[in-house]
Amino acid sequence: MKNLELSVALPVYRGWEEAEQCLRSLEAAEKPGPMEIIVVDDASGDHGAKKIGQLFPAVKILVNEKNLGLSGSINRALKVARGKYFLRLDADTEVEAQALVQLWQFMENHPQVGVVGPRLIFPDGREQPSFFLHWPSPRIVARDFNFVLMRLKERFSSLRPSNLPQEPFPVAHLLGAALFLRKKAIASVGEMDPAIPFFRDETDWQYRFHQQGWEIWYHPQAVIKHRGGQSSGQKYYIFAHPRNWSSFWRFNRKHYPGAVSELQFRLAILSGSLLSWLGGILIYSGRFCPFLPPRYRQRCTEVGGRILRSFSRVIFWTIKGQD
Repeated sequence: MKNLELSVALPVYRGWEEAEQCLRSLEAAEKPGPMEIIVVDDASGDHGAKKIGQLFPAVKILVNEKNLGLSGSINRALKVARGKYFLRLDADTEVEAQALVQLWQFMENHPQVGVVGPRLIFPDGREQPSFFLHWPSPRIVARDFNFVLMRLKERFSSLRPSNLPQEPFPVAHLLGAALFLRKKAIASVGEMDPAIPFFRDETDWQYRFHQQGWEIWYHPQAVIKHRGGQSSGQKYYIFAHPRNWSSFWRFNRKHYPGAVSELQFRLAILSGSLLSWLGGILIYSGRFCPFLPPRYRQRCTEVGGRILRSFSRVIFWTIKGQD
């Protein structure tokens, strides 16, 4: 059999309509060469995988007996992947026509790069944060838990998409919705950590690439659409999900071990979360929007309530140590 250039891994948990759209975009995209697609059904417990197999007979389908999370599903795909390169792709993405070839060509020309990521946009064309310039130290975590600072950063940062270079450039790490990886680099780093099954899973993996000396780059010319949860504001409250919270702490303890580091993280979380919680009170009370029409004041109440509930849980977990 002819050597494969690319293996695409698509982990799916019940999102079969999105997965179908993603697979159709992969079919329509220009290919860098022979390519295989591996769909991993993470114990969805429905008939979605069977339907996908009927619609896309060339796709290889793996079905997990139990829910393994993103890391476990990607590891299953890695065990059977035969491509020179490996694309970790979320099911709620759509690949633009030239994206695969652009990412592949970049890797061919830059053998020191272990991971490259595309420019991610929402289906309506709005930009998404696609990369990060710093690893999640306590200082960065304090900012991340403060949704006001996050908003200001996005509004005034020199790293807004309109100000970014149009050529590829190195970054600390990438958003995990689409990661184009060199299989040779994966062999030196190892598979994903199943102990970090969801949130921070791709951060942990990329940190290990960084530790092994592999470079990580962002490619703004390669574009992939990604629905994600950010259009509904979930990016500011993602830490408040118990599953994500557990993975968050496992990452911290793995890469920032020791009692001093843990104390620094807890203080960072508390400082950022308390400010967010106070902001939630002001929004909920209508202090930020007294002159708006009634329907917008109602929206303030809904948003403020969500902020209060989310960060109340974060503060409680941080104090109680329930992670």
